[in-house]
Parts: sequence; structure tokens; C-alpha cells
Amino acid sequence: MEATALCGLHLWLEKVGPDRQLLQDALTMLQRHESAVPDPAKAIKAQFLVESRRSPFSTGITPTDRLLNMASRVPWEKERHDCILRAVFQARLREIRKPIYNNEDWIKFLQQQMNYDALDKLMVGLPPAHGPGSNLGAEQWREWIHQLRLRDYSGLTGLPQQLIVESQQLMRGYQLVLAAALFQIDHDNPPAKLDDLVPAYLAGALPDPWSGEPFRYRISKGDEEILYRDIMRTWLRWLPPGQAVIRGSVRPHWLELPVPLWPKPASAPNER
Repeated sequence: MEATALCGLHLWLEKVGPDRQLLQDALTMLQRHESAVPDPAKAIKAQFLVESRRSPFSTGITPTDRLLNMASRVPWEKERHDCILRAVFQARLREIRKPIYNNEDWIKFLQQQMNYDALDKLMVGLPPAHGPGSNLGAEQWREWIHQLRLRDYSGLTGLPQQLIVESQQLMRGYQLVLAAALFQIDHDNPPAKLDDLVPAYLAGALPDPWSGEPFRYRISKGDEEILYRDIMRTWLRWLPPGQAVIRGSVRPHWLELPVPLWPKPASAPNER
């Protein structure tokens, strides 16, 4: 829903024109939305409650699935299942608190240099660095997780950090677009650099959550093509001279958002 709304914001920006009040309202709404986004740990805890009450093989339809479902009800098997499930969700809670750019596994993943063992470690945050289970390898944890048949494996034990930073990057990118558009209305030109937006239009710098570094920024010299991307779609676009572009700071998550360049209203003819 958030991605759809932000795509709609992009289309709205092209049509709304240099209406300062509407643009300021949109910027305020985005800032309020980002500050009100719930703690992602709450969603992970809620999902744990759902999974902990579900029979691990309840969705199976084959005779083998039915036998496994019966076996899973044996007290020691149920306890084993619950221990593994708790470990998976505890790992997700640990990982969700780490900035993605401070996680060595994520850095390797972004550089596309990860092997399968490291990828599995990244996906579930296992094995833990210390404590119970830290002496076990990623292969053992992967086998246990597959035994549990966790529903929607990619979503449940996948990459919640990626979803969070993609959302933050898009929200902050559009805040910069709106702030630059307001600057452009007030000064008849886009800002020379993003620092010019602070503090008149933004309270402080907005780092790219993929890297912790500032967003990139440039002003087109004309005859330039960008690959406009958001969460839902991608297309090519030609930029006229003087159009500003907000860009993500790191591959492969370069977000490119053009700042609207509305035609200046024609001067009224002198009345005689």
C-alpha cells in the first residue's frame, strides 16, 4: 500500500504544478508517515505467535505429511519444533536492529560475492554469534528450518531488513524531491547541493538507509536519460537541461527520482 501511494505521489507531482502549499502539505505528510511507521519488531513478534500455534505439517495432503503431522504432536518433537522456531524469530529480532550497512554479510551480499552458506546465514541470522546454537554450522540450521516447513520460507525467514530499507529509501528520496521542489519555487532554480535544503526545508540531512551516506544529487545538462525506478515499476526517461535528480548512494539500489520541472508561467502582457 505504501509503495502504491508513493507511485501515486510521483504522478501527482507531475500534474500539481508549483503550488507551494500543496507541496509543503505533501512533505509534512511524508515526514509524519515516516515517524509513525510501527516498530518492525512488533510484526515479527505477531508472526511468531501465529506460527507457534500452527501445526508444522497441517497444510500437507500426502500420506507422508499426515504421518509427519502425527509425529510432530509427540511431546519431544513438539519441544524441538518450538525451540527451532524460537531461535529463528530471535535471530530475526536481532538482525532487524542492525543497520544494514554495518552487517558484514549484507555488504558481501550487496557486492554479490556471497556463497550459499553465507546467504543462508544472512537469511535467518543463524548461527548466533554466541550462546546456545552458536557451535552449530549454517548447514545444520538450514536443515532444521527446512524440516519445520515454515510457511512462506522467503517471507518468514527471508530479508525483512531489505523491505525496511527499501521503504525508508523511497520515503526519504521523495522528501528530498519535495524539499528541492519547494526550494525551486522560492529561488527559481534547483538547489546547487542537497545541503542547501537544511534547515529551511528539512530539519536535517536524510541519509540513504542502504549505506548511511548522503543521497547523491545532480542537475541535468540536457539530453540525458535516466532509469526511473521505484518499488513497483521501472522506465526510461529523458531529462531536460536544468532538471535535478535525487539518486540513491550505493549499487545495486540506485533510486533515481527526478525533481519536477514545471514550465514557468508566461508573463502577462502589459496593459495599455
